Amino acid sequence: MGQRTIRLILIAVVALALAEGARFALWDWGPGRSFDGSTSGVWTALAVDVANGVFYRPVLAGDGYGGTRYFPLFFALYGALIALFGHPTAVGLALMQGSVLVMAAAIAALLIRRGVAPGLAVPVALLTYATSVWQQYLTDVNTDYFAAALSLWGLALYGDPAGRGTPTRRGIAMALFLAAFFAKYTALYAPGALFLSMLFHGRLRAAARFAAILIGPAVVIGLGLNAVSGGRMAENFAAAAAAGTGIGHALGFPVWFAREIFVYNPAIGITFALAVWACARGRAGQWRDPVPLMFVLVTLATMAVFTSRGIGGNHAIPLHAVSLVVAGGLLAGGARDRLAFGAAALALGALLAGAWLPFFNPPIRAAQARNNPTLAEIRAFHDRHIPPGAVYLSVQPMLPIAAGRRPFLLDDFNLANFIAEGHPVGRDFAARVEARAFDALLVRSATSLPAPPDPAPGGFAGDLRPFYREAAWLGPYLLMLPKAR
Repeated sequence: MGQRTIRLILIAVVALALAEGARFALWDWGPGRSFDGSTSGVWTALAVDVANGVFYRPVLAGDGYGGTRYFPLFFALYGALIALFGHPTAVGLALMQGSVLVMAAAIAALLIRRGVAPGLAVPVALLTYATSVWQQYLTDVNTDYFAAALSLWGLALYGDPAGRGTPTRRGIAMALFLAAFFAKYTALYAPGALFLSMLFHGRLRAAARFAAILIGPAVVIGLGLNAVSGGRMAENFAAAAAAGTGIGHALGFPVWFAREIFVYNPAIGITFALAVWACARGRAGQWRDPVPLMFVLVTLATMAVFTSRGIGGNHAIPLHAVSLVVAGGLLAGGARDRLAFGAAALALGALLAGAWLPFFNPPIRAAQARNNPTLAEIRAFHDRHIPPGAVYLSVQPMLPIAAGRRPFLLDDFNLANFIAEGHPVGRDFAARVEARAFDALLVRSATSLPAPPDPAPGGFAGDLRPFYREAAWLGPYLLMLPKAR
């Protein structure tokens, strides 16, 4: 298969991907909907806190619950932009889509360095948009694209691990690696690959110096950030690090990993499988090259992440990006390599075309079924049902944020873990429910929260109905108001 044919296939696939994305964006952005996923609410709540001068809220305080394991760079930048421009949703969407574009540019830069013609490298990089994960992040915000963009640009700028490269570019690359780490701690696959490549080139002193230049500042910056937060950063990490994961779930990571990339996100699975095939066909000595090493590291890191509960397709974003770099390298090879890549591109096109058929369930249809409310609907609902100054807890932080209120709860996933584990936050929540101390609750259902380990007789046992009555629905969220004693 010739390069011209592959280029035409890639352009068609990217056009299909962008058309599907435009359809989704018009449905979601047109009426001005709020963010869809709870994770987006967490990132936005952290950013709004920063905009209001709070860097990591306490895990337990009289005016709310914290608890997060998210690293700070993304939400600190997000909060600074909110402080400058306001409108958390619009700022979040711009930051999110800008991150995707910057990551795609990094993929193109790495492909060109690997000998792929720019006319092919750019459309291969734009396959970033040919996944259901990207479509989901038309309605949400997260750090994964941002962290991957920083890490991949660091690798693109660093130069040859065998010793060639300008000091200025390498200094910028090291700064990008540090920034990627403080955006998401799993974004170490690119500097890790460079370190291993230096070792395999026999440059032991250079590898040790490289590691020291990264680790020393990372420790100092981490300690400094924790001090700036008044110790709340470490407190939040300690409370939320385990995420309620048990050994039984952790051992099932191969199943969760395979299901996520081959069933829920088959476009990522196709690219990953092609990258595995490319590595299997690689030349002798390829494991001194940081790109194949990075592919191995990001695969292992992604599998490790899936040992934890609450993991979704966003954690496969860096795997997809690195897979595109590895698989795209086939286009600099022979006819057989180009044929394999062309066949994979046609399969991606078939998946995207299928999204327009009635028996497929693309992200837009799932979002339409959830019927996420618009910002105007959220504000009107609060004006009608929840008076200013009310103490109320919403499992989706975006709902109070959209109404101009401070969210009492940062993360409902961690709240559920805190309740089930008997953590002080969980005990405080149960006591408040039993005392009807919340003026209102916005939940997914009256029984959507777990029971405490040892509920008191007649106390909260996972069912809110003995203490709160169902009052109204806001899209998929149920408003509950306190019952009279």
